[in-house]
Amino acid sequence: MSDRRIYLDYAASSPVDPEVIRAMEPYWSDIYANPNARHLEGRKAHEALEDARKKVADFAGARAHDVVFTSGGTEANIRAIQGTLDAYRRAHPEGGHIITTAIEHPSVLDFCRSYESRGFRLTVLSVDDGGRVSSEECAKMIASDTAFVSIMFANNEMGALQPVYACASAVRESRTKNGASFPLFHTDASQGPLFFDIIETTALADLITLDAQKLYGPKGIGALINKKKELFTAKTGGSQEYGLRPGTQNVPGAVGFASACERVKERREEDVRRTSALQSVLIEGLLTLPGVVLNGSRSERLPNNVNVSLEGIEGEYTVAKLDMLGIAASTRSACIGDSFEGSYVIAAIDQNRANTSVRFTLGRDTTKSDIQRVIDAIAEVITIGRGS
Repeated sequence: MSDRRIYLDYAASSPVDPEVIRAMEPYWSDIYANPNARHLEGRKAHEALEDARKKVADFAGARAHDVVFTSGGTEANIRAIQGTLDAYRRAHPEGGHIITTAIEHPSVLDFCRSYESRGFRLTVLSVDDGGRVSSEECAKMIASDTAFVSIMFANNEMGALQPVYACASAVRESRTKNGASFPLFHTDASQGPLFFDIIETTALADLITLDAQKLYGPKGIGALINKKKELFTAKTGGSQEYGLRPGTQNVPGAVGFASACERVKERREEDVRRTSALQSVLIEGLLTLPGVVLNGSRSERLPNNVNVSLEGIEGEYTVAKLDMLGIAASTRSACIGDSFEGSYVIAAIDQNRANTSVRFTLGRDTTKSDIQRVIDAIAEVITIGRGS
């Protein structure tokens, strides 16, 4: 095996693009003032922040004043849920109804579940064998008291693309039919825009989550695209971000986020072409090995995602052995923590595969020789793990 480490966990976090780093540099030590200050230095920082806001908005097909900068995707998801349900409760103190899916990121699924003890009913939509939600089932579940519907753009563990436009359309139709302000539709699009222009797909969404670290941008910065800010209550503690996210804004992070968005648009076509080709080689190579099965749809998935289960071999064991062989992979979302329980996402399609899954997510630095090393490494893991 080569001494070179192979990183295949881009869905968790990507390296920062060198051009993004260059774009951020002036805002660490040259233009460093608080962007809310009234003096010249503050105004320069404010101009940079608002320029970044416009670029992120353009990237998502939104208006600049729809963009609320956050610390990342998790915070954006939580603010979308909390803001919507708090607004709904003001008009309906008894609570209401939430719809989400069995494969959402923990910041959506767990936080939605926390509202069950606060008077809200929760419907968790199941997925098919390919890991996809039925838009017809989503539409059928919308009730007169539904407040919030959240369907992710693409699953972070098995890459399954979701029918976001159709689900958002059903929510919009329900709202129009009832002449109501609710339900609102949210999509966690964190995994999508690296490979897809999300503008058309998310056009009917009210709330959209983005995360810079998934786009070769810096960690610690994300955005909630909030097209319904008039329904949200401003938080105490400061007027920043339209009063919805108090605290001094991360100007270098916002500039880096905006730069990453621009780089993604420049590189997207090439990234899709190159990564899809490598994905095919990896899937085909792994499926020739005994007891290996692909999790999720072969076609309706992100072009950098390969999630497989190895029959009879614990996923944690596989990831540990791969790490020893110089390959960084994962079993599930990094946000779940150190639990040794299997993936609830894979369990949603097949409980028997939940403890044996491993996720590879490819990136700009992945090479064809890396792919062959992974295939060889998995073959070795299978031989050792099954004692054959």
